[in-house]
Amino acid sequence: REDDFVDFVMNKLVEHKIKAEDIIFEITENNMIENAEVEINRLVALRSCGFKISVDDYGTGYSSLSYLKKMPVNEVKIDRAFITNIMDDESSQTIVEATVKMCHKLGFKVVVEGVENIETVELLHKMSCDLFQGYVFSKPIPLDSIPEFKQRFYRER
Repeated sequence: REDDFVDFVMNKLVEHKIKAEDIIFEITENNMIENAEVEINRLVALRSCGFKISVDDYGTGYSSLSYLKKMPVNEVKIDRAFITNIMDDESSQTIVEATVKMCHKLGFKVVVEGVENIETVELLHKMSCDLFQGYVFSKPIPLDSIPEFKQRFYRER
């Protein structure tokens, strides 16, 4: 919400020798709606610098399709509230499947949060979800454990 946020971030990129394409900014629906026009302009500026933008916790806030179509986002993250009981909840299945189709038509990737078993992965894969997050892959790990995790994860695949 700071006026100089984009400049601040760009300075940090230079300082730490990081590429903008390697960073995804996540913003929740609720944060977007509070000051939508200003936030959209800020996101446009970040996206034009090469950053990726993700809408986090989609479906849990005050979803507004009019804002979603204006937002310069790369991906939408469907909240775990729709995933937790998706195997037994036909309404959640319908909402997730419709959201995936809508997001793909808008050119967004779809990330699903809270995936905890392989059956859920298979169902969401059939629905054409792009990316999955959850304990089925790993519990949160310390930053310094990531290289070992990546090596083990890719070796097992």
